[in-house]
Amino acid sequence: MTGFHIGTADACDVVLINAARYRAAGIRSLVRLYAGKPVYIVSSEDKKRIFFGMAGIDGVFFDDCSAARMLQAIAVMTGAKKNDTRQSEISVQDTLVLAALKQGASNKQIAREYDIPLSRVKYHLQRIYTYFGVSCRLQAALLAQQIGL
Repeated sequence: MTGFHIGTADACDVVLINAARYRAAGIRSLVRLYAGKPVYIVSSEDKKRIFFGMAGIDGVFFDDCSAARMLQAIAVMTGAKKNDTRQSEISVQDTLVLAALKQGASNKQIAREYDIPLSRVKYHLQRIYTYFGVSCRLQAALLAQQIGL
């Protein structure tokens, strides 16, 4: 994947949805329209909570993310790198927990931020550790920072 292509549902590899243009129902409709394609939301950070439980969303990018970083992150999140033994995808929930982790948030703070049980935070952390092949939150945060997630 080297750049962005605007086209029909059949012609695209990845779908980016600008959250400022759609309400939750509209985003769900687009997710159904592009079923089987990776769907990513571009949003302001203040709206991140609404995407946490939305099915079919593969990731969330914040408005200040450059196109180059988006492409790199999408390649990583969709398992586009060959010979990669990690799980093939990281979920939107994992991505949001990782963003909070990079900010230095504790498990309890993450649970409060997204209004989820502490056990769910731990579940997402385990998925993140497995995905990156690391054993602690510091390693995961540093690796995510290095690759631009």
